[in-house]
Amino acid sequence: MSKNRILITDQRERDAIINKLKENFLVEAGAGSGKTTSLKGRILALIGTGTLKPAQHSALTFTNKAAGEIKERVYEGLLHAHQMAEIID
Repeated sequence: MSKNRILITDQRERDAIINKLKENFLVEAGAGSGKTTSLKGRILALIGTGTLKPAQHSALTFTNKAAGEIKERVYEGLLHAHQMAEIID
């Protein structure tokens, strides 16, 4: 294996967070492990599939900083999806 490649041993669990939208998850992991990215992906998937309206979701974090980061990433994801939809139309 190349020194530049990172082995992700929990990819199945990461995929489940985004794809199993009818299940609830508790994610416990260390700093920098991708929790915010997974949470953002799940929220966007729920909204994108029509399972959830943007005003209907909640996400729990331990800090205001993390909450602000999630809010910003979800907003950016929604904005990007909107821009892509305009390009396709």
